[in-house]
Amino acid sequence: AFSIGTALLGILYWAFGLEGYFARPLGVYARVMLIIAGALLVWPELWVSIAGFAIGTSALVPAFLTSVVPSWKLRKGSAN
Repeated sequence: AFSIGTALLGILYWAFGLEGYFARPLGVYARVMLIIAGALLVWPELWVSIAGFAIGTSALVPAFLTSVVPSWKLRKGSAN
């Protein structure tokens, strides 16, 4: 079950990387990270899958946060 789950997540990361979009357009750096993370997640080894998950998540979290949080809340010195 673990291998199936990581393989599915790896395919999703590949798709996000190749398409170049997740909640907003992705930069080249995030796309490369997602493609590498997808390859690592498909490999059926626990530590390799953990590394792939960490790399992919670190590429997706900034894209998700900047699409969900209004830009005025991300500016330095904002009151909120």
